[in-house]
Amino acid sequence: GLCDELGCKPYVCGNVGSGTTQEMDEWVDEALDLIEWANGDANSKWGRLRAEAGHPAPFNLKYLGLGNEELISEEFCERFKYIYERVRKAHPEIIIVGTAGPGSHSDNPDYINGWKLAEEIDLPIIDEHYYEPRNYFQTSRQYDSYPRDRKTKVYLGEYAAKDKKLQDALAEALYLLHVERNGDVVCMTSYAPLFAKRDATNWNPDLIYFDNQKVYPTCSYYVQQMFGLSAGQYYYGDCIKFSDEDASNNLLGQSAVLNTQKHELYLKVANSTDKETVVSLDLSRFKGMKSVASKMTISGKPDDEDNYDQQPVVPVNETIKLKKQMTLNVKPNSFTLITVKL
Repeated sequence: GLCDELGCKPYVCGNVGSGTTQEMDEWVDEALDLIEWANGDANSKWGRLRAEAGHPAPFNLKYLGLGNEELISEEFCERFKYIYERVRKAHPEIIIVGTAGPGSHSDNPDYINGWKLAEEIDLPIIDEHYYEPRNYFQTSRQYDSYPRDRKTKVYLGEYAAKDKKLQDALAEALYLLHVERNGDVVCMTSYAPLFAKRDATNWNPDLIYFDNQKVYPTCSYYVQQMFGLSAGQYYYGDCIKFSDEDASNNLLGQSAVLNTQKHELYLKVANSTDKETVVSLDLSRFKGMKSVASKMTISGKPDDEDNYDQQPVVPVNETIKLKKQMTLNVKPNSFTLITVKL
């Protein structure tokens, strides 16, 4: 399947259903059958059907979503709890993901009620969705103020700036740097929507466009790719510093992430201003750092789009020399990833 090709873990979202208790049992059975189809032994009823379809090995499904952008009404909460309790009892190893409805704002009733339900039942993860103008992703740092004592973590399951220009992709990069800083609150993210056929879309933007001959990745795709290449277990917020003049500018952002499994350090800098800036690097705490690092940069004009242009905006790769303490020039309208081997 696609998960096998991409080396990804599956996430499936199921319906919460409606109706009487008797009808609700049918929705419970749907969820349980789905889990058995994904994870069951090839000799089980649904596992056998999976094997016959060409995938004898289990998918090792870990996450099951219940509901997607619903009106978080009293009826929804009753149905959710009914299914949630029965799935947990049958499969305590499965992590259930709930929904906060559509929208990011704390005055949104579905957001309020979704979180109220999550805290009432100690839901492991809640799925937040929002599509906002570029300015929101440039300025909002909402996860900085999320309570740290909540048992429920956030899956930012759908988000995007409402255009596909380079400046929108950079706004998303700035926001993801803020998400990395709040990795104790946000456990997963995924951009949406993903694919769209060129000149036959019903939603804008999408991450990857295609026609019958070519694939057209967007600027946002390359930002997502760069973050996907630079995940880790530890975040450091004080390794990269802007000048005092630039430090309070919300169009600048940075992070340093350590991957202890790959023995790599990832330095990320977003500059969504129209001028070059200089950052100071202090990597003294990291032992065994190689003196040469790889640098990937996407940059251009703010209104550049790379899915229709004759000269698409794509990341540029180069090798740079690295010192424990140094300065780095950062291009205007750019996002930079430096990968350091340890």
